[in-house]
Amino acid sequence: MLPAVLALAAIALMVFATRPRQMVQEPETPDASTRLSSDLRETVYSVTGALNGVRDGETADAALPKIEEAKDRAEEIRARAAQLPPEGKSKFDQLVQPSVRTLQEESQRVAAIPGAGEKIKPVLDDLISRMSTPIGGEPVEGQEVK
Repeated sequence: MLPAVLALAAIALMVFATRPRQMVQEPETPDASTRLSSDLRETVYSVTGALNGVRDGETADAALPKIEEAKDRAEEIRARAAQLPPEGKSKFDQLVQPSVRTLQEESQRVAAIPGAGEKIKPVLDDLISRMSTPIGGEPVEGQEVK
């Protein structure tokens, strides 16, 4: 009986040792510029959420604090991005552009709302201008700096 148990143990050991091993891949850690641009996208998301509720002057007044808060958060994020190495700054500038376009579209939409455009547009334009200014010092292709 002992030889049979030893033979089975040897076979099990051989099968275990020769089976293909699955490599556990570590998830990719996003670099700093990607994380910062993601933070900025979340900030833009909160602004667009507030702007979606704008229908008149009263709802525009209610959205203004969210936009002001977003300006402060955008400045904090941009200050952290300014600490990145040159290639990180350039990457951040590229990654921010879709968020800037989203805000520009919302700005145009809100500007057409009677009683709301004149209240929100100047604050929103200031936010867009801040976000449009490149961290890397070079204007992003196709992007005008205001």
